[in-house]
Amino acid sequence: MLHWLPEPGADFRSRCKELVSGLDDDPAAKLRQLGTHCLNINQLSNLGKTLLEVRERLGGRLPGMTRFKLGIVSNATTSLLLPCIEASGLRYGLDLEVVAGEFGQIEQEILDPTSLVRSAGLDAALLALDHRAFEFGSGPGSSEIAFARIEDLVRVLRDDARLETLVQTISPAFTTTFGHLDRASPHAAAFQIEDFNARLAQWAGEGNTTVFDVAKLAASVGANTWCDATIWHLGKLAFAQSCVPLYADHVARVISAMCGKSRKVLALDLDNTLWGGVVGDDGLEGIVLEQGDATGEAFRAVQQTALDLRKRGIVLAVCSKNEEAIARSPFQHHPDMILKEDHIAVFVANWADKASNLEMIARHLDVGLDSLVLLDDSPVERAQVRQALPTVAVPEITDNPANYVRALTDSGYFETVGLTEEDMKRADQYQSNAQRSLVESTSRDLNTFIASLEMELSFSSFDRIGHKRIVQLINKTNQFNLTTRRHTSLEVEELRDDPATFTLQVRARDKFGDYGVISVVICRKEQATVWTIETWLMSCRVLKRLVEQATMDYVVAGALAENVSMIKGRYSPTDRNALVKDFYPSLGFAESGMSGEDSLYELNLSITPYVPKNPPIAINPNPR
Repeated sequence: MLHWLPEPGADFRSRCKELVSGLDDDPAAKLRQLGTHCLNINQLSNLGKTLLEVRERLGGRLPGMTRFKLGIVSNATTSLLLPCIEASGLRYGLDLEVVAGEFGQIEQEILDPTSLVRSAGLDAALLALDHRAFEFGSGPGSSEIAFARIEDLVRVLRDDARLETLVQTISPAFTTTFGHLDRASPHAAAFQIEDFNARLAQWAGEGNTTVFDVAKLAASVGANTWCDATIWHLGKLAFAQSCVPLYADHVARVISAMCGKSRKVLALDLDNTLWGGVVGDDGLEGIVLEQGDATGEAFRAVQQTALDLRKRGIVLAVCSKNEEAIARSPFQHHPDMILKEDHIAVFVANWADKASNLEMIARHLDVGLDSLVLLDDSPVERAQVRQALPTVAVPEITDNPANYVRALTDSGYFETVGLTEEDMKRADQYQSNAQRSLVESTSRDLNTFIASLEMELSFSSFDRIGHKRIVQLINKTNQFNLTTRRHTSLEVEELRDDPATFTLQVRARDKFGDYGVISVVICRKEQATVWTIETWLMSCRVLKRLVEQATMDYVVAGALAENVSMIKGRYSPTDRNALVKDFYPSLGFAESGMSGEDSLYELNLSITPYVPKNPPIAINPNPR
């Protein structure tokens, strides 16, 4: 069912054994690489057991991966799922630990503060309930009763346990009572399940919880495949064992999206990927794209899907082995092209290897390689990129272009649990960055360049309007992030209302467009005269724009207004944030010591009066 992933190869089991033996010098990276294959339930279970042994040998966590602990509460048996979900997390860069409550003990696990789920130190809980947990079909109003139960359980998890919550939609019951009237009769279980799912979707859209859409998942494989009455009666397993890898992958991808790890960039090959044929050999008139032709329409569907992804904020790039002028000609002159040049943020067409060109694209966009997805028809190119750049996602596709769209969309690389206004604008913002780069290249110095941008910043404390974007930035920003400390949505709410915390969100715009919220600062008021900067992060889209200088001016002004004489900062090094290693010294902080691997800094305002940097940036006094 994981058709977009390459097969693992005959040596899969022996490679797992090598990792267990402890002979490998980078077991975490090798685990992740093994997880990026199309694994069946037995292979996933084997990899999950290998993961546990390697994690224990490495001291309890996998370096270079995002740690996340998930609890599952279910009316079904879940023990079979746990190692498969943990192994599936590897392909998304997750060091995922999953614990499960007692079978069928739903209210007990959630309401009792001493239960396994409530006391396990979770990051989130998954309510994995199917139709057997409710009394659908017992009469009109069953969906309202079922939904009220879910509301109560989620409220306890959020308000008492302070946990992020995922709630499954209900896959339709396989049996039918009213035949073709099932979906029309309020008495039918199918009608009530659909009503329940609709209520849950609306509730999730309002930000009350994250939906894990199992109903859609079951529909994608078909009820006959998903439902297995035999295994329910034998072992109380909620769905067919053959569907476990798919279910586990979707759990992992939703958690990945919650952690801000979804991909941002779709890099597109051209010949036989966006059109049929080779434009350099067949000429503009010889490539296959026309409507009314089955092959041409398949390639047009690929282009339309790419354009749809761009409309929701995914950045498009071209990565082609071609002469650039020839590669651009269909975008400029072919009447059946759906994608145009101005939809592409970075256009790379040359004869260098694909891996090198993808690295160039990542540098140009200021994103990590783990933000990239490559769609390429050539198995040779796919293999080269997977080997050279294992963190770049490369979906496996067949030689039939009609299957390209499904491989891309089924892969889940662009999964999201919520869209912000900034997300929708991302592709246009990267397009604008190209224009800014052109202006920068013609400016003699940085201040001249910044002034030419006509940049304007707005400062305000955390609020409900910016909440979703603030949470997103905190959990996905890695490069310009002093401590990379993460906060859940609930924790951000608490910070927002805490009088002992100074919070700041920074919005930016310039003559080329609106960036939205691009920076977050959190200061703890440790003493009456001391602030400690717990979090300072900034989107890479505004690097080298002197935003951090203007922000520092604002933070110091806020501190002085409360008679603060000391501001403390911390730099916690990671494999991604070397960019800000000298951030505090550059702003006038003095090094005050070390705490483990962390560097500590102080800005003593009582000894050295702070001199505002006053970069050439306008400050909007009315942020809203």
